[in-house]
Amino acid sequence: ANSARSSKARGSEVYFLSPRGATDQAAAELANRENAAHMVGMDAGAIADDVMMSILMDLQSSGILRRSGQLAELALGELGRVDGLPTRYIKQARFAVLRTLSMPSILVEVGYLTNRGEAKLLKRDSAQEEVGRRLADTVIAYCQNYGEKGRPMIVQHRVHRVRRGDTLWELAQLYGTSVAAITQANGLRGNGLRVGQELVLP
Repeated sequence: ANSARSSKARGSEVYFLSPRGATDQAAAELANRENAAHMVGMDAGAIADDVMMSILMDLQSSGILRRSGQLAELALGELGRVDGLPTRYIKQARFAVLRTLSMPSILVEVGYLTNRGEAKLLKRDSAQEEVGRRLADTVIAYCQNYGEKGRPMIVQHRVHRVRRGDTLWELAQLYGTSVAAITQANGLRGNGLRVGQELVLP
């Protein structure tokens, strides 16, 4: 859920990654706030990985960004069907949680908790269930419309059992992902790994 200085701000917004920065000042402020929270506990390897991410973005981002934009459009359309919850815009920003090259990704701000009406709406179980259903429908519609040859796309996660000497940086290189993605997928804090620990590799 979102927040704003003005209590009049309301509606759903959907974000996808922008490699060139935010589309407006509000998007930039939100991304900075979210990223600051996301970076708590991140290790030095994640900083080095940020450099690699910039290089890979030049090579692979165009297809991922296009597909993420398609997903964002579908999501905003579905959220527009939630009674009492208007839609706003699709925006781009450099959210840390969106910086993956393995699949399309979006960030949905469902509504504004600083708006009294929307805060009340989002507290209702029925509203939460409808929002969840609309987002699930978004994923289904995306797979049906843009999946390979019209078939749903199934994302298979790999599992790696940590061996002595393994590091997050080396695993990211080995599996073609990023330190940030591994950290997020496994809820890790810091770069410490245990021998025998099983990691999901997105």
